[in-house]
Amino acid sequence: MAEEEVQWDARYPQQGQTAADAPPDYIILFADFFLEGNFRLSATHFMATILHFYGFHISQMSPMGMVRVRHFEFLCRSHGLEHDIEKFRLMYQLIRNMGFYSFALQNVKKILRSCPLL
Repeated sequence: MAEEEVQWDARYPQQGQTAADAPPDYIILFADFFLEGNFRLSATHFMATILHFYGFHISQMSPMGMVRVRHFEFLCRSHGLEHDIEKFRLMYQLIRNMGFYSFALQNVKKILRSCPLL
């Protein structure tokens, strides 16, 4: 049995179009998600937890929001800490800027004052 070819029907925006002009039932993925946000398919379970908890789609998250979620998860993993929504919410608050969601640090003191020697 031959494999079926998947048709993505990807569309690139025309000059002057924004994400708000996307056709119905399409999602928006920005190159910055992959280049600057370190987003990789498949996304982690923690990323899905964040999206579900806050109730928005990944196409509504800014690249900087993506960086902050992944950074939090990577730091927890590298220090052997459990990464969960409760800890994330202690450090970050949801913000919305120009129609996209991101996260801002909230009252978190810097632990390291200088870079440790390797």
